[in-house]
Amino acid sequence: MEFNDEWKIYKLENLFDIKAAGDLDKNTFSNDCDRIFKYPLYANALTNKGLIGFSSIAKYPKNSLTVTARGDLGKAFVRKTKFNASGRLLILQQKVNLDLEFISNYINGKLNIFIENTGVPQLTAPNFKTYKIKMPILEEQQKIGRFLSLINEKIELMEKKYLFIKKYKKGLMQKIFSQEITFKCNDKEWEVKKIGDYIIESKIVGEDNINKRLTVKLNLNGVYPRDTTTVERIGATRQYIRKAGQFIYGKQNLFKGAFGIIPDYLDGYLSSSDIPSFDFKENINPIWFYYYFSRESFYTKLEDLSTGTGSKRVASNDFLKIKIGIPSLKEQDKIADFLSEIDNKIDSVKQQLEKIKEFKKYLLQQMFV
Repeated sequence: MEFNDEWKIYKLENLFDIKAAGDLDKNTFSNDCDRIFKYPLYANALTNKGLIGFSSIAKYPKNSLTVTARGDLGKAFVRKTKFNASGRLLILQQKVNLDLEFISNYINGKLNIFIENTGVPQLTAPNFKTYKIKMPILEEQQKIGRFLSLINEKIELMEKKYLFIKKYKKGLMQKIFSQEITFKCNDKEWEVKKIGDYIIESKIVGEDNINKRLTVKLNLNGVYPRDTTTVERIGATRQYIRKAGQFIYGKQNLFKGAFGIIPDYLDGYLSSSDIPSFDFKENINPIWFYYYFSRESFYTKLEDLSTGTGSKRVASNDFLKIKIGIPSLKEQDKIADFLSEIDNKIDSVKQQLEKIKEFKKYLLQQMFV
């Protein structure tokens, strides 16, 4: 079906009754506390998470459009069932016949949301009422809304798949490194050894270059070029040359997942002694070594090694004294290959997810110019 009608501009206040999620009296649930758990309390329009205090809840009917008023501002979501809401939401209930999926995608595709900068940026009902949207006749709204809903469903499925594989990998790693799952090539047991038996600190002094410094991000987010600032001075701190394939960590944040293997493109980059790097000796697979460390249950406990006043650090000498269980090199290789395959799958799903999101973003830009 082709549509030739021009899209018209409307103020939201002419299409919706708009108000902030209201408060209920504290005594509303005082004699029926179980209801707190029977009816999910939504902290925002996207995550469907969070228990909120009694005084910040109000009940709303199904088929309402919610828009986040604080935090991740201006995100719209259609509520298809009855729900409870906090003051972090705006509630839009339609006055005329509209396709809510079309409207929610329109709002999500726009950036020029009216935000009040009063300390914490927020979106208020009086301000939001003046927001204007451009839309076609109802039949065209419905067609576009259905199409965008299919894309949203695809994104949701891909996100669930991505999270499932990550959770699956986490569970496998726990069993592999506790030796519930084994890859034995012989009867040799894992030996408890110091890390210093397998790696050695690299201390090659380099000529400082503010544009070739690297950093290690928290939460296993890898090694990257460091963003330089104008206050940094060349030569103020001794810098050391780092090589591709070395293990590297941040002394202040090792227990927050600030470690990794230096990628090829950062070969020859620099870091100070606060971000030491290490060469691998023989009989150790670097990828296996990284996976061993990348268990959250393992690296978070390394905070106990941090010393000093103010910003505590895990010194290189203390790091090298850490004892870990080491299997044979062949078993290390098998474990590293197995987990790498899962990581490849995770990366593939993530790339597919990003492509779908980019496709949706492009469509919204083309539709709602």
